[in-house]
Amino acid sequence: MGIPLITVLTPSYNRAHTLGALSDSLLAQSESDFEWLVVDDGSTDGTEALMERLAPQWESRLRYVKKNNGGKHRALNIGIALARGAWQFIVDSDDRLPPGSLAAIKALMPSAAADDIVGIMGLRVDPSGAVIGESLPLRASPVDTASLAFVYGVRGDKAEVFKSAILRRYPFPEIEGERFLTESVAWHRMARDGYKFALTNEPLYICEYLAGGLSDKSLELRLKNPIGNELYYREAIELPFPAWRLLREGVNYCRFLWHDRNVAQGFKALSPRRRLLAALCLPLGWAAFILDKLRLSKKG
Repeated sequence: MGIPLITVLTPSYNRAHTLGALSDSLLAQSESDFEWLVVDDGSTDGTEALMERLAPQWESRLRYVKKNNGGKHRALNIGIALARGAWQFIVDSDDRLPPGSLAAIKALMPSAAADDIVGIMGLRVDPSGAVIGESLPLRASPVDTASLAFVYGVRGDKAEVFKSAILRRYPFPEIEGERFLTESVAWHRMARDGYKFALTNEPLYICEYLAGGLSDKSLELRLKNPIGNELYYREAIELPFPAWRLLREGVNYCRFLWHDRNVAQGFKALSPRRRLLAALCLPLGWAAFILDKLRLSKKG
């Protein structure tokens, strides 16, 4: 095939039992101008053999890349660089798309043509069709992700489709010895630089949170990867959030400084205007750190 309009990018780790359903949902799309790029993060469950069996249905529109295990964010960095599409839609390996998803995205592209718009944001729904979190405030469109969460109070995961040229400017930091980093690090950096999303309340993504997935293990992953979380909160408290949110992010920043045993250096990394905030949050950050230790000891 020629250059596709959209790359559906799927990072995957030991999801051979769910990738078939995602493949079926993609093959059922009413819009066919796309490729499916699967980046396998070192699976050991027969994913490679599954992709070989699926390939004939896809002709030349399926690409499969396997790498050593290193975490979803590293798999995304590889996929984002390799994607051929002008737009990229990150779809997790245990999720799927409704049949009209890519056609709806294509129809919305003219509304996202401005240079300061990074992409299109729509809704995720569960298998019953219920919206994850809240609907989007269309009156605010276009809007950045930080304002969406902390000014408009929108909760819940959303479906984001990115312009490849902009997405490639924001690779996920890769921290030695850590295998998890929240994708919000890159999304907040985009917001800081003034990039916004065009909004739609079309359901673009069917989401199912499975036991053993990244969402299910969120707290455990964050505690095992404190440097990345420290980075996320350090950059978050430099954003122009409301006061209540800055306090919350400040407490979490101090919490992960304690986990990383990096309090002194963590304070130096802040702008002068945020060091006072961190000092105020340090005792509560210590309390949150102790609670984390207690939770870990109970699991152990």
